[in-house]
Amino acid sequence: MAKKVANPGLSDEQLARYRKRVVDLGLDPTFHDGPWPVMVPVRGIENLRRVAGLADVPAPKQSPLTVEKVEDLTNMMARQAVSNHVFGVRSLASASIAQALEERFPVFPVLAYTATDITVTAQNPLIINRNSAVTVFGKVTIRDGGFIIISVDAHFSAEVLEKIPGGISPMPNDITVQGQDGTPGDNGPSRGKAKNGDNGGSAECDCCGGAVAHGASNGGNGINGDDGGNGLNGGDGFNGPNVRISIGSLKGNLTILQRGGNGGTGGSGGRGGDGGDGGQGGSGTTCGAFQPDGGKGGTGGNGGNGGASANGGNAGNGGNLIVAYVPADPNSGAIGNNSIGRGGSKGGPGTGGIGGAAGKAGAKGGSVGEPGNNGITGSDAGINGRDGVAGQFTINGQPV
Repeated sequence: MAKKVANPGLSDEQLARYRKRVVDLGLDPTFHDGPWPVMVPVRGIENLRRVAGLADVPAPKQSPLTVEKVEDLTNMMARQAVSNHVFGVRSLASASIAQALEERFPVFPVLAYTATDITVTAQNPLIINRNSAVTVFGKVTIRDGGFIIISVDAHFSAEVLEKIPGGISPMPNDITVQGQDGTPGDNGPSRGKAKNGDNGGSAECDCCGGAVAHGASNGGNGINGDDGGNGLNGGDGFNGPNVRISIGSLKGNLTILQRGGNGGTGGSGGRGGDGGDGGQGGSGTTCGAFQPDGGKGGTGGNGGNGGASANGGNAGNGGNLIVAYVPADPNSGAIGNNSIGRGGSKGGPGTGGIGGAAGKAGAKGGSVGEPGNNGITGSDAGINGRDGVAGQFTINGQPV
């Protein structure tokens, strides 16, 4: 989480504007000087636009949604319709449609991040990834490899944002707006070695020692190894969120990336279990004139087959990102990269287990058993996930 700094470094006008926005959220500018988030429950879609600071944002397109269609929407689709209206992507056609959506969602929880002045570093990044969010910052300083990630619908606003070069960052861009990545699929379970065959019984003479009571028995066969489990599919990446970034004064050069969420990697198939070893044949003996041979060793169990590979998850599509800023000087500006989410790689097939060893020959004339067959590699049935498509991205009205 970003670190609070004591000195705000704002003009009187900037500070007054910041404090007013905090009050508009229903918060106290002195007490709520974060940047830890505060949950703000909001009732009504138009009130949500006001709280988000987007009440005056026009929508170039109208949603095709009707009152009748609202009932058939999933919660996710209904929330997307609300978000599109709030962020000016597609406006709702009538108040009756808004009312139908408000009946689905009586309260819209919004996380509000407020702070007079914060510094974002590589050790203290700003990660906005829960609920819908709105930030009201006085001054934001990005330095020492700092970065910001936004993966939910959000209006990020700051009176001043200053980027100070230097430091090593784990992220290639200062601000990344992305859909959440899909979760990797679990690997299929691998199997252990199967049970070995029992050893054969030895030959025995009768009570007097001159005749054979019974011959040696063969060793038992090893048990076949179990097949490895199939890998599980990687999760799909989420579509990029609706985000607006408003910077009153930008100092330095800012890089901003937008993309959909990457698909999760598919799980690999599990390894087949090794076959059990064959049991040793029983020993032969001498019963007077009779010499019963030792038993044959058991056959080793076959190794289990490997599990099948799983699919990688599909990437999400890019969202709608609008960046508006005023450069503090001719050397300040923002560079955008409208990228795409990448589909997850498929998993690998599991390897087959090793066949069990042949059982040893019984002493005194026994023969060696047969080894088990190795299992085969699992099916390479998995496929790579699909890449997403780029979203809409503008900087000061110019498409990226």
